[in-house]
Amino acid sequence: MIRLDPTDAKFVDVIHTDGRSLILLVLCRHRRATQYFIESINSACTFRGYRCKSYEDFRQGDCMPCTEWGCGYMGFNADRVKPPTGTSNVKYFLRTGYSTPFCRHNYQINIMFGIVSTSSKEKGKVKMNIIGSKGQLGETALTDKSVSLIFLR
Repeated sequence: MIRLDPTDAKFVDVIHTDGRSLILLVLCRHRRATQYFIESINSACTFRGYRCKSYEDFRQGDCMPCTEWGCGYMGFNADRVKPPTGTSNVKYFLRTGYSTPFCRHNYQINIMFGIVSTSSKEKGKVKMNIIGSKGQLGETALTDKSVSLIFLR
């Protein structure tokens, strides 16, 4: 069996893609890591990854913002930020687009609807549209499903 070992090199950048579905992994994402690396060379976008214990913690927003050693880069610029000496097997997580360009910027948004004692509780989905100097991203879902929302009265 061939596999990476900590003694193989001082620095190794391994790109894992989401392989939840074996069919999608084989048909759609098998070569995605190569496409990410090529885009990291040809794009000004940095493919910033956030240092985190798990993907679930990353999805919950527990790994933002970047600290001194908290962020790294995937692909061509992976060696720009190195973890402290003596650390190994450091994991960085990021979200990518479904099609080119794959590189995405990650934002953490905290929304407070109200104080529980003076508010009403509803259920719903939260969506947003980010508008900047170069245009807008379009509507993006902030929640995957209906969640409890608390609004001020």
